[in-house]
Amino acid sequence: MVDDWTDDALHRKEPEQIALQFAKAAAAADGRIIRFPTQFGDCYRVGDDARTHNTAAAWSLYLTAYPNGAHAEEARRQLAQLEKAAVAARAVEEKAAAEALVKREPADFDAAFEKGTSETWDKFLAEHAESTRLAEARSCRQEALDFELAMATNTPAMWRAFIKTWPGGRHRIDAEIRLPPR
Repeated sequence: MVDDWTDDALHRKEPEQIALQFAKAAAAADGRIIRFPTQFGDCYRVGDDARTHNTAAAWSLYLTAYPNGAHAEEARRQLAQLEKAAVAARAVEEKAAAEALVKREPADFDAAFEKGTSETWDKFLAEHAESTRLAEARSCRQEALDFELAMATNTPAMWRAFIKTWPGGRHRIDAEIRLPPR
């Protein structure tokens, strides 16, 4: 896009080029209708549209067409305010998501323990990297990996090694069942 459009520069552009450039900017307007400047004097009308919609897309559209227009300073101020509000909203959303994750942590730990697979422990560890039960979760994951290896191997020696390594583990009873009697 041309950064220094004026009404004269806008006149020299082909209407198709103008429409294409403004269509890209309006695509971010959340379905709101924004009239595109197509003729001399539209600076005020497009400025009024931007003020009515008060979205980053509307103000950006105005500044794209009229970087030195009558409402350019207002557009820059509004864009800065909208960006500041968006940053604040993202911070609030991120804080709420983090708090929800902390609240969910005990239930997620219990669900991973119930399922007992390395895959569920990997998911837990990825989602709760700051958990206070991180060491316990890693241990449970390792036990699950060892159990899955013992199941894949399925030999008496492997089952005895598993039981010896994890005497109080979640999968101990499963391993004892699979271990043939001597």
